Amino acid sequence: MDSKYIEETFGNYLKTPNTNHALLINGSWGSGKTYFWKNNLAAKCTENGFKSVYLSLNGVNKIEDLKYQFLIKIVPYLNILDSKKGSIGKSLIATLSSAFGNVNINDILKEIEIDSERLSTYVVCFDDLERCLISKAEILGFINNYVEHKNLKVMILSDESKIDEDDNYNNIKEKVIGRVLTYKNNLSKTLPFLFKKYETSNSGFYNFLNGQKSFILELLENYQEDNLRKVSFYLELLNGLYPIIKDFDDYIKEVVMFTLIFTIEFKTGNLTSNDYKDYKGLDALNWTYVVFNFERPADNNLHLFNATEQEPKEIDEIEEFYLRYLVEKINDYFFYTSIYAYILTGYLDKEKLHEELKSRYPEVIPEETIAFRKLINYSFRHLSSDEFKSLFTNVYQYTQEGKYSIYDYLQISAFLKYFSENKLIPQSKEEIQLAVIKGIEISKQRKETNKKLYDSIFRFKKEDDNPVIYNLVKDTHDEIEAEKIHEKVNFLLLALKENNEEEIDEIFKGDKLRKDLFQNLQPSELLKTLTLTTNEVLNKFTINLEDKYNFTNVKEFLSEDALFLIPFNDLLIEKLDDKDEYTINEFLLKELSAKTKEICEKLT
Repeated sequence: MDSKYIEETFGNYLKTPNTNHALLINGSWGSGKTYFWKNNLAAKCTENGFKSVYLSLNGVNKIEDLKYQFLIKIVPYLNILDSKKGSIGKSLIATLSSAFGNVNINDILKEIEIDSERLSTYVVCFDDLERCLISKAEILGFINNYVEHKNLKVMILSDESKIDEDDNYNNIKEKVIGRVLTYKNNLSKTLPFLFKKYETSNSGFYNFLNGQKSFILELLENYQEDNLRKVSFYLELLNGLYPIIKDFDDYIKEVVMFTLIFTIEFKTGNLTSNDYKDYKGLDALNWTYVVFNFERPADNNLHLFNATEQEPKEIDEIEEFYLRYLVEKINDYFFYTSIYAYILTGYLDKEKLHEELKSRYPEVIPEETIAFRKLINYSFRHLSSDEFKSLFTNVYQYTQEGKYSIYDYLQISAFLKYFSENKLIPQSKEEIQLAVIKGIEISKQRKETNKKLYDSIFRFKKEDDNPVIYNLVKDTHDEIEAEKIHEKVNFLLLALKENNEEEIDEIFKGDKLRKDLFQNLQPSELLKTLTLTTNEVLNKFTINLEDKYNFTNVKEFLSEDALFLIPFNDLLIEKLDDKDEYTINEFLLKELSAKTKEICEKLT
């Protein structure tokens, strides 16, 4: 129900004399019911000559406590003793007991009767009915005593979805509640009030929010989020980000959307503070990931076919996330690790965020990518015939020139094959395959790989994949990676030969879990190189080697390294065997052998 209709109904209720029922506003937690009462309905009470009283039932577990709160708000001489403005506890009871001597405070309150004339000037709002620990039937019975017999005007705020309804509750509710008004927060009206908090304290941020108002409203509506507590938390996060993001106009909307998405995920319990280093695979999510991984997307524009006869695979958490937030905005999604950690922990690494934003510039999208996305990634059925022909001509040329990544050729192959089968293009399937193979061979020369994308593509093989292209892409990736591994090995040997301590540190600490350090290296080659280094570098190598394997579950990740380290240590032992006296170099090799033995025991 629109808030203006609630206000109108409430206004009529106030103008009706001698009412004998209450009104109830029903709305979800955080939807702004309390805010609406305090900022709209309470003002309407004043306009109509009533005094408004607000009482929260949250945590109240005794009917006597509720009566204390109620009487203190209504009776002036009791109200002066309320030092905490409605908060009833032992301190207040002690105060009242002291004031009345040894007389039982309950007896005093029982004797207090409030006449109808006094009550007729008040409107009492009972908030958080669902959070009251007293039975709901008993609470409504208490309220009914004043509503029916004293004609007190009462507004109850509740989230009825949280109340376990039974016959007793429903029966007395029917007697007490004259009308249930469903409250739906109107964010277009509420949001400016939330913004106003910053008007004086941070005018720059206030102006920023007003500039982003339409976009924020669009996102909130798309995500069906109207919880004001979450929205307020979100605005505070943006307040912290504002000093940095204000200088990056091109990516402000990107940050605004990312921050809202993960605020919702955090506040709904899908993420916890312990997850600040665990990105759940969401850092790999982009339009390419969607194309290769999601078989039944909500947006058919991203895929070739509108339907498939295959049994759809089970949706994983990443796809659920995509369907919930990014169906129409996947190209606007970028994962900011600094903001992710900030939302979950409260700590913002400002320098890291600044670097992440800087790295986004300049994003000049090449012509071949634009053509690819329009023809392959978006619905070609929406293109005009001339546009389709032009895009195909360009993509086909770029394909043969090797302009695309090796992984893109899987999707290109599938689409062009489909176009050919449906006589949308003159090229045969054989010609297309030759063009794709030619492109992969050229693209391969750039030696560009993406392990995350590779893993996501080859987790499963789709039935419609061209096996020739599929295997070629896979083999090409493996070949490039093998070359990179060999280069890394050469870098290690070169750094040792040149006694480059900084480079040795960089190689070891670049990725502690790297499994390729020794894959293409011969134990004898490493030993020969180590004997020619300075003692300082040899000692540095031993320290780095020990540190690489210094964690509890090392066997789970690096057990294969034992295949290199065991024969390497055998060579060390052989070299140092039967020595009566050691040089410093040999002593350091002996220490290296001892550390290597300890590592091998961990790995086996």
